[in-house]
Amino acid sequence: MSAQEAGREPVGGGSEERVARAGLSRCVEPGDQAARWALEALGAPRLWELLKGSAPTEQEHSNFASVAEREMGVEPDGQLSERQQTGRALLAGLQRWLPRAVDAWPEQDMANAYQVNGGFLIPEDPHWPRALNVLGDAEPLGLWWRGPGLPAWGAEPSLSIVGTRDPSPYGVHITRQFTGQLASRGLCIVSGGAIGVDVLAHAAALEARDDGSTDCATLATVCVLAGGVDRLYPSSNGRLLKHLATKQLILSEYPPGSQPTRWRFLARNRLIAALSSGTLVIEGRWRSGSLSTAHHAAELGRWVGAVPGPITASTSEGPHRLIREGSAELVTRGEDVLAALGWNVQGTLDLGEPESERRPTDGLDEIEARLWESLPLSRAVEVNKLLGVAGVGAMEGLSALQRLRRKGMAEQREDGSWRRG
Repeated sequence: MSAQEAGREPVGGGSEERVARAGLSRCVEPGDQAARWALEALGAPRLWELLKGSAPTEQEHSNFASVAEREMGVEPDGQLSERQQTGRALLAGLQRWLPRAVDAWPEQDMANAYQVNGGFLIPEDPHWPRALNVLGDAEPLGLWWRGPGLPAWGAEPSLSIVGTRDPSPYGVHITRQFTGQLASRGLCIVSGGAIGVDVLAHAAALEARDDGSTDCATLATVCVLAGGVDRLYPSSNGRLLKHLATKQLILSEYPPGSQPTRWRFLARNRLIAALSSGTLVIEGRWRSGSLSTAHHAAELGRWVGAVPGPITASTSEGPHRLIREGSAELVTRGEDVLAALGWNVQGTLDLGEPESERRPTDGLDEIEARLWESLPLSRAVEVNKLLGVAGVGAMEGLSALQRLRRKGMAEQREDGSWRRG
């Protein structure tokens, strides 16, 4: 993987498109519709030129107006008032972005990312995650990244695990249990690095895949930040986030040095949802930010699951709300996630009955099962009597008893009698 393929460009490097998108990522907040129209009508390099002082031409005003009218559902009819209205939207956008453009230096931002072993990806790059294409106008201008390398997106299944920042002991246990089960089967866990369920999920994924590997093709977990990749926030999770930056992968749509803000956390959630094949919510209050991720996932047509909790706990309100509204599927086992999404992953879990419904004879052949069921619970029985009760011949019966003994299900005493193991 070359530096250019990975979006790693030192000072003075980078294509015109990359530099322009890097600059725009500092000036434009996600969800700015005028910016998306301008990007389509003018292209990133020209839009960046406008922010650096160039004036839009009449033709560029017209191109922008055509895109805006189409997206707003307005048929171009030659009316000057419509063109003037959409043209003003372009000028208003430029005025909105210009204050940030004054201090923007995309080449330095890329150099700063390079210094922390990262880079800046754009949609034209081979390593761009195509899963983000479903976002349409909400697709990020680019992705700042930090880590040992970039994965082959789509080569392995991924699941976002999100939830409250103050989980109960139950929530802590469930997060660790579910994440460990799923990560150990080859799933890449995506989350946001926040205090609570997020950081528990990252940590459990690392523990489940604790093989010391830095192979970017088999990531255990990916963290999507709401600030710059050089600002590992929150600081209380600094140790884990540094490990992720060194061994796994950190992503952000915001350039180095950017401060996380509330609206950026909410915007970030759409990326977590889009990067994952499904989203699992583990605890969250009625207005928890994790519900935002779940709703984004549902809007994108991705699977959503929620783990129920005690009805007396406020941290159960969010998952219960999703389940009640039909936005999420009720999940009580790690197997539920695999079954719902039909994933064929490493060491696929047994999707049979829950443990409470399994029988001791499950997995035994007919002769083994009959012998085991004929063995007394608390005393030993002479072998010929056992064979007679089970209706099994001596040769096949003795062979089956030895198999049961090796499985720990039968025990042979010194006098040759048998009992349950």
